[in-house]
Amino acid sequence: MNKNSMTASEYLEFIKKNKSTSTKKNGDGSKAKSEIEMVLKHGGYDYVKELKFHPSRKWRFDFAIESLKIAIEYEGIMSEKSRHTTITGMSADCEKYNAAQLLGWKVLRFTAINYKNLASILMEYQI
Repeated sequence: MNKNSMTASEYLEFIKKNKSTSTKKNGDGSKAKSEIEMVLKHGGYDYVKELKFHPSRKWRFDFAIESLKIAIEYEGIMSEKSRHTTITGMSADCEKYNAAQLLGWKVLRFTAINYKNLASILMEYQI
């Protein structure tokens, strides 16, 4: 089923009904990343996982819709060992996201609280 043949509310209902029950829930973001990937798959998006986007740095996006230069990043702030919660880690993320923007990427960032809004955002902005 393609997202273009549904209304926004139909698409969101489709996502709810088709949620995988096998997603992990161990605090490392794997459940959230699985659900983000499910939204992209069921929405018919051509996406890449772990895309290396910078010509000289080893930076990668969690997910990327290359044709639209849209990156989707899951910020694992709920983990005890998250580098996203340290000043060094946050500063490194800022450097990465600033470089991505300068290269023409739109970076959508999500946390454990708001990642479920991805489908709504993609529909609202007709992505």
